[in-house]
Amino acid sequence: MDAITSENIADYVAKRKAGSVEVSTVNRDLATLRRMFHLAQEWGKVEKVLPRVKLLPGEKRRERVLSPEEDPHTWKQPWPWAARKNWTISTR
Repeated sequence: MDAITSENIADYVAKRKAGSVEVSTVNRDLATLRRMFHLAQEWGKVEKVLPRVKLLPGEKRRERVLSPEEDPHTWKQPWPWAARKNWTISTR
């Protein structure tokens, strides 16, 4: 792991992007590498400071709301703590 440099990471990212891979896929790879670096340093498995791994910008964000069929408990009482306090929740 001590042999991995910032240039190695940049080359890897360039090759992945050239292979028509989505930014989110490259970011998952980079996040895994970053976690591996952090654990190696925490466990004392490396002799030098490893390069910083930054995620790429431009990742598509997804937002999804569960339907009542997928999560009936939440739709019945969105805030369980409110039911314990006998509060009424308005859904105007």
